[in-house]
Amino acid sequence: MIIVGNQPIELIPSEWSAFEWHWLQQLQNRPTRYVYQSMDHLRFEWNLRGSLVEAAEGLDRSGVSFASFDKSRCNPVYWNRNVEGGFELKANVTPADGIRDIWRNGHLYAFECATATVIVLYGGVLGSIREDAFNDLFRNLLLFDWHYDSDLRLTEKNGKETALPGDVLYFKNPDVSSETPNGRERTPLCYGRIGIMDTALVLRAAKISFVP
Repeated sequence: MIIVGNQPIELIPSEWSAFEWHWLQQLQNRPTRYVYQSMDHLRFEWNLRGSLVEAAEGLDRSGVSFASFDKSRCNPVYWNRNVEGGFELKANVTPADGIRDIWRNGHLYAFECATATVIVLYGGVLGSIREDAFNDLFRNLLLFDWHYDSDLRLTEKNGKETALPGDVLYFKNPDVSSETPNGRERTPLCYGRIGIMDTALVLRAAKISFVP
């Protein structure tokens, strides 16, 4: 059930996108209470969730490659690659332009799964707020592993049952090869437009090698 301003509400289909309406109906029919301070709060969250899904799908089509830190690469026009394999935003580049370039020139980029997930988070936020606000919030960007700006204000929850589109899910991966440490302990699980993507497809997409 969706609660807005301490009261249950009735939603009108014409006021929402097909993606939003599908999931809001799911929430309305669940016994769990989904509490929002206002309609603006509700709209912002679901606009952001939709933007995150679109960012993930767009990154998948962009031509980026998965690579270990020592083989990572980036567009040198926008980013400096540091000795650890992370990407530091150039001083003359805005955060919005730097993030957008990853989707525009994906073939110039290669990074591992954790960095990819953080990039999707930045891309989703960029698609849902004003560009000037994004640039103010995320100055001096560093893209490296699970490093992310505190202004993303990520929270952690246990249990896939409560997950919604735009959330980042993980699962234990005990069978990964000892020779390929990236993703050994946990592997990002992409949450799709309608539901959770098939695990085997995610693993193949991430190019994770398993012990025979």
